[in-house]
Order: sequence, then structure tokens, then C-alpha cells
Amino acid sequence: MTVVRKFKIPNRLRAALFNGGGKRIDEAVADADAGLATLAEACLAAVAECIGRIEGEFGAQVVDRGSRDMAELYRLSGRIIDACAPIEPKALAEAARCLCDVLDYAMEAGHWDWAAVDIHIDALKLLASGIDLGESGEQQLIKSLVKLRQHREALAG
Repeated sequence: MTVVRKFKIPNRLRAALFNGGGKRIDEAVADADAGLATLAEACLAAVAECIGRIEGEFGAQVVDRGSRDMAELYRLSGRIIDACAPIEPKALAEAARCLCDVLDYAMEAGHWDWAAVDIHIDALKLLASGIDLGESGEQQLIKSLVKLRQHREALAG
């Protein structure tokens, strides 16, 4: 007859949780926030670079912007969203998301609404400028961008 043997494999995570080792959740969150804060300067530089490229390649002053790849504008807006994780204002990421929504609709419809794109680019530049709009001002700006997109989509049909 065969004898069943049981093996007990030590689990370090279980030991840390139940033996009082490791960090408490509030300590881990504080450490994560501190780690993100160290990235803020690099993230601000990345956001500034993306906005500069958006302005330089797709801004109102660019003569042949209609011939540029709109997917690149979408990618640059997405990079702004990614880079905004450790920085304030959070409205900057929301404004970039709103621009992505406008671009997404435009790519689907095949109709470019340059006036709406220009307004979103200006909003990104304003939010990245460091001017303190206050939380209510930032929220109002984002609400206006959302309403603009909804209005333009309704008009386009």
C-alpha cells in the first residue's frame, strides 16, 4: 500500500502577514506617494515636451496640420495622461482625456473639428502653465470641454 506524504511549503507572504512583519497599509501608501513625488519633475518635463510637440505639430499656427497623422496627436495626448499620475493638477490628465475623446470621435467620423482641437490644446497649455485656477475653476474647465465635445458630436450627427 502507498503511503501519502504531505509537504508543508513555507509561504513568506503568509508569514509576513500573520507574524506582524512587513509594512502597514498606511505606511506602504505613504512610501508609494513619496516614490511618485520623486518622479514629479520628470513627469512635468514629459508633459511639457508633449504639449510642445502638440503645439508645434498640430497647433492653430501650423499650416499643413491637416496632413499630419492624427493618431500621433492621440498618442501624445495619451502620453500626457500617463505622465500625470504623480503631478497636480489632475485636471491636466482630464483635459488630455477630453482631447482623446474629441480625436477618437473625429477618427471614427472622418471629420476633423479643428476649432475643438484648438480649444483643447489651449486648455492643456493653460493647465500646464502653473496658473492656479483653483479646484472649482479646473472642474469648470473640464465640464466645459466635455460639453463642447457633446455639442460638437450632436451637431455632426
